[in-house]
Amino acid sequence: MRSLLLVDHSAFVDGWLCQTERMLELSLGLRKWGWECSVLTSKRNGPVLEPSAEKAFPGRVIHTPFGISPYPRRVDRRGLRALWRLACGAIGMSRLVHAPEAGWGRRLKQCPNLQEMCGGKVDVLWAICPGTLQNIAAASELATRLSCPYVIEFQDPCPYPRQKLTRFEERTLYAGLESCAAIVTTTESYAGHLSNQHNCCWGKTTAVYLSFDDAWVSRQFPKSRQPGMLTLIHAGSLPGGKMRNAISLTKALARAAELEPATKGKIQLRLFGNCSGVQEAADWAEALDNPESVTTYPAISSHEVHEEMGRSDVLVVIKHPDPAYRMQIPGKLFQYLPFGKPILGIMETGGEAADVLQKSGLGIISSHEEVDLTTRQLLELWRDRERLAEVYRADWDYIMQFSRSHMAQKVSHLLDSIVTRNTSLQES
Repeated sequence: MRSLLLVDHSAFVDGWLCQTERMLELSLGLRKWGWECSVLTSKRNGPVLEPSAEKAFPGRVIHTPFGISPYPRRVDRRGLRALWRLACGAIGMSRLVHAPEAGWGRRLKQCPNLQEMCGGKVDVLWAICPGTLQNIAAASELATRLSCPYVIEFQDPCPYPRQKLTRFEERTLYAGLESCAAIVTTTESYAGHLSNQHNCCWGKTTAVYLSFDDAWVSRQFPKSRQPGMLTLIHAGSLPGGKMRNAISLTKALARAAELEPATKGKIQLRLFGNCSGVQEAADWAEALDNPESVTTYPAISSHEVHEEMGRSDVLVVIKHPDPAYRMQIPGKLFQYLPFGKPILGIMETGGEAADVLQKSGLGIISSHEEVDLTTRQLLELWRDRERLAEVYRADWDYIMQFSRSHMAQKVSHLLDSIVTRNTSLQES
């Protein structure tokens, strides 16, 4: 078995979000192709949101003996940190505090037995970049120490929309893009963006979408959780406020109840998670005199979420309302596809996420501003609630390209080509 080491300083910290799902999918899918996955992450200095996420990973999880603090080991103590910042600023070396390579990546240099800690020979490193640069800096250091190539996976654009990189961050990003063996993005949009922005990305950037377990696919339409109801579920990240939120959907639910009183209490949105947007939606429903339309639940495990999806009639995916986030696709969209159920997408039309929904045969799309359109869509779903499987027909040939088996085959071919190329370079 060849060894793939996934590098993520905050692996599993946020529970069952797309970073965790991606690591699980890679580990489970690549085993068939002769690759064994491990995770290198930081020491935990505080509580973890959902410990079950790390326990579910089938490979080794290696914790460094230090956390992600940007301070040297001897000064990483209360009182000494402030003195260190002042000293660095006084000698013009504030980058030691602010540069990405000054944190977890820099401390990796202090591990004398790094290869032994990583379980011996590593064939390829895989740095997960959720919009930040710590893992790129760490992978660059590891690649030098372990004498192996590395891949950068961007799960979100870097920098995040409407943010700018510092000159230290720019240096880390450009150095990583130039020295890595391959670049993976989770959307075609961002793959094209990187290739257009950076000459060094041409020819080594490819999109590998997030994926779902092939076993979830069932062509039989599951029965409604509650007869006589139309149940909608949202189980992804929902920060609320000006970010990703369910406000327009909550307003549409209230408006539908006004137009057709028979739907009041019968169309129900079920929100799972601990994000502030979950309670925000419930508060809006209360303010609109339609509290029974929104029910909130705490975060649950990935397995439990899948069971809830199977018992619901309509799956809801919500994108950030800012058009600057057009290049991103919410990870939950891919987990929804194998259920073959209608997917209500609150997002802008014309983006890659909307394109995937439309091609799947399951998508119903309206933007955050189109409350009246969302209302009409809800009422149409209500009227068709007994024959949703007939109205929304999944294009399975299209959907299966997002399966774990398809993703693993594509990644395996990429990794094999990297190893072959690296071997040739070493021999020459």
